[in-house]
Amino acid sequence: MREVTASEHDVRPQFIFPHHGVLKQDSSTTKLRTVFDASCKSRSGLALNVVLLPGPTIQDTLVAIVLRFRTYRFVVSADIEKMYRQVLVHPSEQPLQRILWRNSPHEQLKTYQLLMITYGLNNSPFLATRVLVQLAKDEETRFPMAARVATRDFHVDNLLTGSNDIRDLKQIFQQMIDMLHAGGFPLRQWSSNSQAIFDVIPETFRETRTLLDLDPNSTVTALGLRWEPAADTLSFKIPRWKGTYGLTKRKVLSQMSSLFDPLGLIGPTIIRAKIIMQTLWKHHLDWDIPLPLPFEEEWTEYQQDIPHLEHLRVPRAALQFPYQCLEIHGFCDASQLAYGACVYLRSIDASGQCLLQLLTAKSRVAPVDSKSIPRLELDAAVLLAYLLTQVIASINLSAPVYLWTDSTVVLNWISAPPLTWKTFVANRVAEIQEHTASAS
Repeated sequence: MREVTASEHDVRPQFIFPHHGVLKQDSSTTKLRTVFDASCKSRSGLALNVVLLPGPTIQDTLVAIVLRFRTYRFVVSADIEKMYRQVLVHPSEQPLQRILWRNSPHEQLKTYQLLMITYGLNNSPFLATRVLVQLAKDEETRFPMAARVATRDFHVDNLLTGSNDIRDLKQIFQQMIDMLHAGGFPLRQWSSNSQAIFDVIPETFRETRTLLDLDPNSTVTALGLRWEPAADTLSFKIPRWKGTYGLTKRKVLSQMSSLFDPLGLIGPTIIRAKIIMQTLWKHHLDWDIPLPLPFEEEWTEYQQDIPHLEHLRVPRAALQFPYQCLEIHGFCDASQLAYGACVYLRSIDASGQCLLQLLTAKSRVAPVDSKSIPRLELDAAVLLAYLLTQVIASINLSAPVYLWTDSTVVLNWISAPPLTWKTFVANRVAEIQEHTASAS
């Protein structure tokens, strides 16, 4: 940033926003991060974030990236150092990024103008990722492998990628370093499950932590997915919730919302919290009154059970390497309380050794207005159809698909043309048939 000169003080438009520090003790790099409050209203009654367009999403979802991450034999992770601070904002728009500052209470306030993309503005993620995508396009001829990875395997500034060939991954590593350096994006905190890759990473660029958060926005109060490179396993960071005293429906909802499970690997645990929340909703409890004792005890028991997830380890690689045969299997089922779907990868190597791994899952609570079990099982089949579509679009693996349900009613519905049935069933059967045309 730079200090605003006297002749620039009255330039229009301009915006001055407050800022504060956020301390993140578990960060290995920037423990104290400055957050700028662009949602604070000015004298006009508008905030900068209200009038800024956030921009479209131009990167793959975190779920798609992590799904691909699980299909590689050798993987690496890294992040761009201070990504937002590497991108210059056009001078005509810099007056919209002003702050007040003084080094001590005894000094006069000074106005400063931030020159780079600023953390806290709702369009900052788009601007930074758009520059990254443009860099990949500009350098595609010189760095073809890195350009492809940059457009597919970055989630904001976090890179998660891999390959089944160690030589290809070494090339990706070197090209990625060179390409991003050309655009002023230094990559740091490299980690890998392969010692051969780790040996070519300069020591200053290596990640020192043994557990890496796969969600860049995770906090100490959220349950997040983690990767342990040495053991090549996925685990979960357990949320540090406050005590159970004064539990209300609002607190339960807040704590439930902090459970982050993008792949659905702990779906049975997450759905239990959602069922409890739906029960509170059915009883029309006020948001801020203490919960009745039975509900308080149920949620307290859930809080006490959550830490057991700390011991759960899931293999990161969902495939047998090298495999001769690969199959995708999807399952769906329902109960009166909830319904869900899951997708497994079944891989077999040349010796006949078979590996079956849960790739992803998704679950939902049953609607408040009661439905019959066959209708809920049909909803589960729809959920599986959409989950399968997401998986196939994300992992780009060619394999036969087999979908399973133990409901003969649902199988009869799906096997007939949609026009055979009434509206509720017909609409869902049409969705299932559209998304599972190539499945068995």
